[in-house]
Amino acid sequence: MALRVDRESQGLRVVSRTAIPVMRSRTLTFTGEHLKPKTRLFAFFDKTAVSDYCTPASSTYAVEGANLVAGDALISSATGKIEGTFVIPDPKIAGNPTFNTGEVVFKLTSSPHNGVVSTEQRPGTSASALYSASGLLETQQETIIATRNAEVSRRNLQSTTSFNTTRTRDSRRAAGNWNDEQALITAALAEAEAARA
Repeated sequence: MALRVDRESQGLRVVSRTAIPVMRSRTLTFTGEHLKPKTRLFAFFDKTAVSDYCTPASSTYAVEGANLVAGDALISSATGKIEGTFVIPDPKIAGNPTFNTGEVVFKLTSSPHNGVVSTEQRPGTSASALYSASGLLETQQETIIATRNAEVSRRNLQSTTSFNTTRTRDSRRAAGNWNDEQALITAALAEAEAARA
């Protein structure tokens, strides 16, 4: 006899749904126009400085000799244009800023502290865009029915039975009336049979 387990999937079902509270890492591409020409720009995401996570798209938008890596200075072109990428930091890495899901403002400004840029004493420039993030964490469960089945195999068995038969011959010699004895035996058997019925 051998055991066999048969499994049958009943499909997936949703166990829980939870709103994801924190934005996950994403690469955003940005383009800004009509900014003050040849001006150093600082990036802010949800009022948090994120220039270290921004990369200029080309040497046109960076200081001369820049390697075009994250953290290089963003400089507007002679026509007031800027292009680059911003990588939302991975919230799972300790020390990285985290951002709540929902609508968040991405801002490029000439103010290193995200201050007011249009004053008479120090004119500046800024541009902003709204970024929206939302998500649901859906937990699913698969139901599997496992059935144990036994495989029974039969083998032909052969056996030999032997009987010992003993025959006895009985010879009686009696004196008396043989027929009377037989009649008594027959009567006793008939009585016993009648009692059974």
